[in-house]
Amino acid sequence: MGRITKAACFALTVASMQAGHAMAATCEESFQAIGDPRNGMRFTASRTVPGLSMTSALGQLRSMALAQGLQVSGDVISDGEGTLLMTQYAGVSVPVTTMAQVTPNGEVFVTLKLARGQQVEEGPLRTGLCAQSLDRLRPGKEGEAIAEAARKASRFDVPVVTTAQDLSGKLEKEAEALKRAIGRAPLRALFTGKGGADADEQLLPFASKYLGRRYRIDGAVYTIQPHRTTDLTAVDYVVTQRKGLLGLRGSEDFNGGNFSVTCVLAADQRLLAGTLREGDMVTLLGTVQGISADAVLLGDCRQAR
Repeated sequence: MGRITKAACFALTVASMQAGHAMAATCEESFQAIGDPRNGMRFTASRTVPGLSMTSALGQLRSMALAQGLQVSGDVISDGEGTLLMTQYAGVSVPVTTMAQVTPNGEVFVTLKLARGQQVEEGPLRTGLCAQSLDRLRPGKEGEAIAEAARKASRFDVPVVTTAQDLSGKLEKEAEALKRAIGRAPLRALFTGKGGADADEQLLPFASKYLGRRYRIDGAVYTIQPHRTTDLTAVDYVVTQRKGLLGLRGSEDFNGGNFSVTCVLAADQRLLAGTLREGDMVTLLGTVQGISADAVLLGDCRQAR
């Protein structure tokens, strides 16, 4: 396995903050090495910066990661937390994806997850996570300016215009290899150690490419119903692919066999939700908040004009 370069030190966070978690006085004091290299190590660190907003923290971390040539996801802010994924491809045989999570009170948590057998020296990694990353975060106007410049450069705020069928087909082609190995392993489970064996090394680079990306999606409604974990309305699109010389679309009876595209409507879209029926056409603008080997979930979706 390849050794991890300094670029991977922009590893960014623990999947969820434990209630009553005691914050260390400094980033270096918070540093932890968890696990056995034969199984894949996890390295974590954290820091609290009073007055640091979630958007500023995510943007500043994005700026640092882009400067090191990492692939960076879009910002995802939901349920009072912000998340960012970053992936290192250069110098490693298995891509190394790291995750960042920030909270409204300026707490920033970072986690670097290695593949089985990958090795890294703890001293340089601790320095990379802290002195070269978390300790460089700045509150106030200075940090906000850095964050805004990084967001503008990434252009993640510019929606990708597509159809539900085209998006489904594109993502399914990229996910075919993943489906054989990890099925529907949820993103957060990968950072708790409860996902499938080596699932994180395979799914997270895929997730970092799309998480936080905005899409303007047009298509037909397959089902419309309350989302299973919220009281908001979820629109599942028809995603059966066109096949054959005539490009005829497959029967909707087989919709579930394709890469699914779901858009959870924002709370202010209740009137729209009340007008939609199965088979209706709708164009929605939303942000990717979750992705697995066979489904993508967009949130905060609104009717696009």
